[in-house]
Amino acid sequence: VVHTQPRSLLILPPIGGSMKTIPTTIAPVISPSAFIGFTEVGDFVGVVADGVGGTFTLSRNGKYETSLSVSFSGITGQNNGSVMQIGVFNVTQNKLLFGYNVIVGREDTLASGSFTTQDDLLEGDIIVARYSELSGAVGNTVAIDNISFNITSVHLT
Repeated sequence: VVHTQPRSLLILPPIGGSMKTIPTTIAPVISPSAFIGFTEVGDFVGVVADGVGGTFTLSRNGKYETSLSVSFSGITGQNNGSVMQIGVFNVTQNKLLFGYNVIVGREDTLASGSFTTQDDLLEGDIIVARYSELSGAVGNTVAIDNISFNITSVHLT
């Protein structure tokens, strides 16, 4: 009896990056605005992470998985509720890759949203996480308790 265990001789480093932040505040507006000022930033081969500007710049073509998770607090609820949109935007192609509506109930002071999406992206594309207030009025300033913004290659071309 011969026992074998297949192994790959080629070990590729991960291609991607991650950003997280400590609590901060934003002033919600109708125009989409980028989440900026990330305090924990990591990048791997093939992606340059800029925590100050909140961007990932890609150096390889391929399919990438992007995830965003945001928790808000300090919201002042309105009579009919409010909607905040969080999303991932390709600055280079001027294209919203994915938007997720965070529903804020009329009595809510907390809200959160998260999603994962996959997109075909190109070398040089700049990806940013952003937010906007779609309806209602969630307050002049809203606390961001945490943000996690990640990108990972799932197939390079």
